[in-house]
Amino acid sequence: MTRTKISIADVNRLLQLYDPNTDINASNNMKRSALSSILTKIGFYGQRNNVNAVEQAINVVVSRRQFMRQTQAATVIQQRIRKWFNQREQQ
Repeated sequence: MTRTKISIADVNRLLQLYDPNTDINASNNMKRSALSSILTKIGFYGQRNNVNAVEQAINVVVSRRQFMRQTQAATVIQQRIRKWFNQREQQ
């Protein structure tokens, strides 16, 4: 059975994933506004009441976060390798 109404838990989860500093105890109007702006930034313009859009947005935010962590890890590895090669060349 498909859901037709967006749960408060999904909204709170998306808000927390997108911005961990978001106040979860905010009023529903503020949450609705924040949800709309997040969905618009991600590319789901005007989809605030679409359950599938909210679920897809959660997946997008999680995927983006994983990609950013992988990119940061790759950058750290590259820096360490460069440092190691530079030290080897100086010896």
